[in-house]
Amino acid sequence: ATFLKTEKPNLVVVFLGANDRQNYVVNNKVQNFGTEAWKNTYRSNVTKIATASTKAGAYVLWVGMPIMKPFNYAKGITLIDEQFARAVPLVPGATYLPTRAFMADGAGAYREGALVNGTYAQLRGQDGIHFTAMGQQVLSTYVINSIIRTYHVSLKINNPRYITK
Repeated sequence: ATFLKTEKPNLVVVFLGANDRQNYVVNNKVQNFGTEAWKNTYRSNVTKIATASTKAGAYVLWVGMPIMKPFNYAKGITLIDEQFARAVPLVPGATYLPTRAFMADGAGAYREGALVNGTYAQLRGQDGIHFTAMGQQVLSTYVINSIIRTYHVSLKINNPRYITK
């Protein structure tokens, strides 16, 4: 709230959730990760973040979770991303930007690397979760292009990184 009031951003870009596969305690009761109660609480928290930003006068671009490699971790991240996809579009002025398919291969599976501007590059770290520096640049190019399209603004991308087929 202090940041929003002080800085008065026009756009808040949210990219979080990778560490959110944990239980909640609400009114001294445990809400286990993935249960309906947990999903409701999680979506409520997402809505609170987005609404605080829009009420402060900013648009919100909520960047979804990318595909992950470790099987059980990936299942949890997919569940979290589903909550973003459900909650964010219900907040006026907030947009959900999916990244799963963008970071996946042509068959929708996890990929570690791709042709970037015509040269093969590693996009993800060995853990199958984190991005390499090149992966971060590819994702940021994708997000900036989405900002340009969604908000009809003119931005210049210095050294854009595109996945090429």
